[in-house]
Amino acid sequence: MKTKGVGAIIVSLLVVFGAIFGVLILSSVASAGKTSQGLYEMDNYTIANEVTSVWGFNSTSHTWYDLSFTKGTASITATTPLHQQISRVLILTQNESQNVQNDLQNGLLFTYTKLAISSTGGHANLSSAYMYFGLPVNDTGVTSLGDKGISDYLLNQTLYDSSVDNFGHNIQLPAIPFFASNFAGSAQYLFVLNQTKNTTGVYSSQSIVFTQYFEYAQHFPLVTYVGLILLAFVALTILFLYLMTPEHYGGEEARAAAFQTRREMPYALLGVGVLVVILAIIGFMGTLSPLFGWGGAIALLFGFGLFVTVYTSEPTRQKYSTAILWGIAGGALLEVVDLFVPFGPITYNLATSASLIADIAGWMSVVVMLGLAYIGLVNTKRYRLRERSSGARILKR
Repeated sequence: MKTKGVGAIIVSLLVVFGAIFGVLILSSVASAGKTSQGLYEMDNYTIANEVTSVWGFNSTSHTWYDLSFTKGTASITATTPLHQQISRVLILTQNESQNVQNDLQNGLLFTYTKLAISSTGGHANLSSAYMYFGLPVNDTGVTSLGDKGISDYLLNQTLYDSSVDNFGHNIQLPAIPFFASNFAGSAQYLFVLNQTKNTTGVYSSQSIVFTQYFEYAQHFPLVTYVGLILLAFVALTILFLYLMTPEHYGGEEARAAAFQTRREMPYALLGVGVLVVILAIIGFMGTLSPLFGWGGAIALLFGFGLFVTVYTSEPTRQKYSTAILWGIAGGALLEVVDLFVPFGPITYNLATSASLIADIAGWMSVVVMLGLAYIGLVNTKRYRLRERSSGARILKR
């Protein structure tokens, strides 16, 4: 029986990592498409249609300057103020039609960037450059470094540093952190300048020309397709969990079931309710720690349900306190795993996306794991458990 319980958990892991599998499969298809047929530009998905403001930071006076800029077809040209030691340039964007969700729904896994500073046509005094996918920070203040910046990002793509130069190249964005990024976020850019290379010595005004546009190899709605893959895994998991989870039998078990329904079932429901409250608290505390947020809450739920069910699958009377401790340990473990393989944020993004299929898949995976946690708690005191005859026949074939 313990083997069957572990088998059920192995199958239910398809729900946990189903979205990750979908992302990996589709990004692999996109990569193959790039090799076989090249890349295509998406009309208007350029920096010129995304930018809202450009800021330059003086590291000596700790002041942000609002840089004037002009727009080209797929580029912008910004000018730094004369005699100012501008150590970083921040390009902020916020166009809902070109947020992370819409980028992915259009299959835009690729981008092209190019940078030229001053009249040299190159980027001689550039130390590093980064592309983030997050929310712009544009407070009214201009006297602190934190007044302008980028928040709630997960994907940080290096465009240039001492060992990498992606300017002038078509690069594929990493699909997993892209899907795990805030769907309402958009591409933001940070250029760190090395003022010791400013040869004039008086920090002359500099012209910064930045070109960027998104591309695709396969033009399909990635969010919806990942949702379809996850939904298929959820459906298979529901079927196999039913076949593999134990059923109760015998007169003594019937008496125990009646007692449980009358006395213990309300506490099991209360336990699930308390779990939901804890998950909500973790979700709303997302800014306090990478472990928190709605992605972390989903990871905790998945781990709790998995470990409680494994513990109570043994056909003996178990302890509620031990079952809950196993659940907490499992939740903590998967929260740590989520830091490296962000299945929680991806599941949350699918559940709150504009795609109905992805919504259903995300919410169904959450409901399945809540059900798993409930089944685990219910079976804590049940000791007459056996595999379902139909499940045994199917699984032995």
